Amino acid sequence: MMKIENTVRDLIAYGLGRGLLGADDVYYAANGIFDALQLEPEGDFDPHGGTAERPLEDMLAELLADAVNRVSSPAGSLPGTCSIRGSWAC
Repeated sequence: MMKIENTVRDLIAYGLGRGLLGADDVYYAANGIFDALQLEPEGDFDPHGGTAERPLEDMLAELLADAVNRVSSPAGSLPGTCSIRGSWAC
């Protein structure tokens, strides 16, 4: 999960660098991203130190690819996800 944590750091830096986040919002935003992805960061995770130089599209593509890989894995699906057609186990 280290790569996803780095991507979250970069996304936070992107928001800070463009004035989308304030310094007081860093932990709240990082927690919101991890909650949306249904992930738990490592115990020593610090959302500071990312690079704001990466294109937003690349960061979002990494987060999406990780989520798709976790849903597609043989271990199952994300908690709370079901198909309306009943093709996924709920």
